[in-house]
Amino acid sequence: MKKSIKINLGGMVLHVDDDAYDLLRNYLDQIQMRFSQVPGESEILNDIETRMAELFQEKLVPGKEVINMEDAVEVIEVMGKPEEIGDAEEGEEAGPSMPPPPYRMHGRRMYRDPSNQKIGGVCAGLAAYFRVDPVLVRILFVVFTLTYGAGILVYLVIWAAAPVARTSAEKLEMYGEEVNVYNIEKQVRQEYNYEPGTPADQQQVRRGSQDSLIGRMVKVFAHIVLVFIKIIGFIIAFSFIIAGIAILGSMIGLTINGRTWFMHSDWNLGNIGLGDAVNFFVSPATGTIALIGIILLVAIPLLGLIYGVVKAIFRFKAHDRVGAAGLSGLWVIILIVLIVLGISEGVKYSMEGRTRVTKELTIPQNRKLIIKALPNPAEISDKMAEFNFHSEFWITRQNDSVCLLIRPTVTMVCSDDTIAGIEIKRTARGPNFREAQQFADEINYTWNQQDSVISLDPLYRLFQRSRFHAQQVDVTIDLPAGTVVYLDKSLKEMLYSIQNSEDTWSGDLVGDEWIMTPEGLTRVQKNLK
Repeated sequence: MKKSIKINLGGMVLHVDDDAYDLLRNYLDQIQMRFSQVPGESEILNDIETRMAELFQEKLVPGKEVINMEDAVEVIEVMGKPEEIGDAEEGEEAGPSMPPPPYRMHGRRMYRDPSNQKIGGVCAGLAAYFRVDPVLVRILFVVFTLTYGAGILVYLVIWAAAPVARTSAEKLEMYGEEVNVYNIEKQVRQEYNYEPGTPADQQQVRRGSQDSLIGRMVKVFAHIVLVFIKIIGFIIAFSFIIAGIAILGSMIGLTINGRTWFMHSDWNLGNIGLGDAVNFFVSPATGTIALIGIILLVAIPLLGLIYGVVKAIFRFKAHDRVGAAGLSGLWVIILIVLIVLGISEGVKYSMEGRTRVTKELTIPQNRKLIIKALPNPAEISDKMAEFNFHSEFWITRQNDSVCLLIRPTVTMVCSDDTIAGIEIKRTARGPNFREAQQFADEINYTWNQQDSVISLDPLYRLFQRSRFHAQQVDVTIDLPAGTVVYLDKSLKEMLYSIQNSEDTWSGDLVGDEWIMTPEGLTRVQKNLK
């Protein structure tokens, strides 16, 4: 049994074995002695401790919560020992200068470079990231600003998104160099006119030329724009969070209770469950998988957005790359599953079947033809439990069975002869022509004629055994030229694409007398009661 000690290393709380603690304590004391005469000593020590804490965090896996002696030795080997720094300096003095580190993208991050900045350090940071001359990046920004006008916007966006490389560790990450003791001291020696053995208070920071008045004015303006962009970004992020929570809550509420807050009064499911409605369009298994997938498809990025905002506000560090990668992969898998389900359902509508039934109409001589709709079914008229979508279809109960009520379309054309007729066209879709034709044949639509009155059923019914296969009923009435017809107001929602002299919407033709001409209906008398 070993004793473990709780320490705070670089702002992270770790548990280490007592022997590992002694080794780390001795190592950090040597580092502190090494940099005691270097300007920015506390900053250097903090960078080293932060990097060591990150390395230790990588070694903590489920089932292992304590840093042991082996972990401490490995981290010290990565960071480098103080005596190795001294040996390297002696080698530099005795021989030629060491070559620059090889090109690596490992560990490289995008920062704004304050050491070489002209305005905000964006161009210098991009140059360091892509290992090019900052002058080239600045020229590109000027060209984009003059030609496309996007250079300033891109600059401000990067300024808002990229942090400033303030510490030595951040500057090493900016250039893609390993964060260890040797490189940290090398960075400090480049930033300061540092000579070993010289007191820290006599060291001079290496600075660039002072900004001009125009440069300072540009900085102030850019800072104001940056603050404005951050405020707008926060408002947008907050709006997305609220909207996402509302949508997610609504979907869960709709799944559990069968209704939610955004439902219009027409969307009154009453005692009809959500499953009853969905099962008209897809199979129960497909509907369940799709509903769960859609909820997760919304929930995962929403939770990620909330987590990112909280993390940005409270500025805490967390090793969340594995979790983020896992959730991203899960989101992609769910999206693929939903796409596959959508394609598989779409295939079921690939073929169309249709049937046509034509019958001759008898119009009494010197009598006008009256066309009207039969009264709506009691379950619609009495506002019983129903699901109404834009007055085009309803889901309701009839004799304890759930059924789908769909509205047909009615149009009128001028016949080529003196014979009046009516055509009922039934169409449906299916995975193949045979099944599509079968679905079309199963549509039951009724109408009747008594004397000069034609009564059309305003709805046709589908029960759950039939399901929805894009069934549609189109009624076409052929009238000889000169036929006078009165369109009852009950047809308002059924009339579709009727040519008329008023060039008006078909639903506005009701309540008037019309005469059929080769060019379409022409008004005879308006607003009859």
